[in-house]
Amino acid sequence: MIQGSKNLSRIDTDRAIYSVFGEYHQELMEQYHVLGIDLGYRTGNYEEENLIQRLHYYNSGSTDHQIKGIQYLTDQSGQAFREQVLAYMEQRYEMDLVKKFTGTTEKWEQTETEESDMEKKTDEMTDAMERVNDSLDTSGSQTEEDVEEGPSLPDGENPFRIMQKIKKEGILSVVIPKGKKVSEKSVHLPGQASKRTLKKGYGTFKTRKGLDQTTEKLLYNEYLLKTFGYAFRQDSEQSEGTDESGEKEWQSDRSDALAYELEYILQGKGSDKENLESVLFRLFLLRISGNYGCLAKDMGRVEEAEALAVTISALLLMPEAVEALKQMILVAWAGGESVMDLRCLLDGRKVPLVKSADKWVVSLSQLPLLLTDGGSVRGNDSGEGVGYSDYIRMFLFLKSVPEITMRTLDCVEEAFHSKHILFQADQCVTKLEIQNKIIVYKNLSYQYPVYFGYE
Repeated sequence: MIQGSKNLSRIDTDRAIYSVFGEYHQELMEQYHVLGIDLGYRTGNYEEENLIQRLHYYNSGSTDHQIKGIQYLTDQSGQAFREQVLAYMEQRYEMDLVKKFTGTTEKWEQTETEESDMEKKTDEMTDAMERVNDSLDTSGSQTEEDVEEGPSLPDGENPFRIMQKIKKEGILSVVIPKGKKVSEKSVHLPGQASKRTLKKGYGTFKTRKGLDQTTEKLLYNEYLLKTFGYAFRQDSEQSEGTDESGEKEWQSDRSDALAYELEYILQGKGSDKENLESVLFRLFLLRISGNYGCLAKDMGRVEEAEALAVTISALLLMPEAVEALKQMILVAWAGGESVMDLRCLLDGRKVPLVKSADKWVVSLSQLPLLLTDGGSVRGNDSGEGVGYSDYIRMFLFLKSVPEITMRTLDCVEEAFHSKHILFQADQCVTKLEIQNKIIVYKNLSYQYPVYFGYE
């Protein structure tokens, strides 16, 4: 009889815990392929006692249950969420999805240094360009009166205007394709899972023994690219809304909170506009670095830059400044070409990863016109090269795993909240360890542990 009571209690508890874990958050599973129990059962009353009550509801009899360990999606910087994502991606897509990127990750890592170096160089050059502009009267065409008052260079010949505009007004002011509007959506940062104080689990649970770190990063990032919205996405999950002015706005069907979810995951700022601006400026720095290198090896274009530098130095009465002015012109010219590259990317097209002289688009005389052409897109798209999503993939790989994972959970929460679905990632249970106790005969008790979790 005693052994029968023990066996029956175990059977009842196993059946009950299987049933409890069968009550996973349905939308979380359907939209993100992740399993978790909403501790509040959509009431907002997040108490661990709710789990005990559900165990008793499923006829665990007179067994006394005590939770000894519990894991939430946000524990260890979202490790539980990440493990399920990786398991899903391995089963669904296997390794063929990321094999083609494994040989390029070292090159991606080098871009961080290139980006940092070019940002410093660009800052120094634009400051110098501003000083040159302060010395030149660029308000209009050159006249005899202008010559008497000071040196002048017509706006139509000033190569520095484009970089000055980017510095003062941001990269969005010069790259957004005609007829497109940037999303104005925003979120409250202090309330995000990556920012607020989280409910923490306890106990010891086994971690997933998966693939090598590089492969797992690539696989997780492919999940992000397939699951979340980003600007200029070109697949069926991306739609274009139209505002009252008739302008089309890039947006994601998945969330009404943020349109540019991947840009948020990368930059973590409070608005779509801020995140997009940050990502595009990073992209601009990478393009200008490569384009400057291309220009420096093109002797014909270097000579053009030098000729203009001689003209400007003569106006400034500073013949010794020719070399410095030539370098500024080359940077500005590379910047103009990079603006055209970004316009092409944001139009859903591709650009060469490394620009060659025959693929160059912007002539030196066209450089000032970039400010007046209404953001039109020019240049040929051969279908080869890299697209906007390729750069997003690279930027994701360069970010830290905890940062990317927690901001993913921010987006999950915001997507649900925007559709009025109660959900908190740090109140979503993925694993449980329970100590169980029954009285089998008079004062004789029997205790046993039970563990269950989504793997």
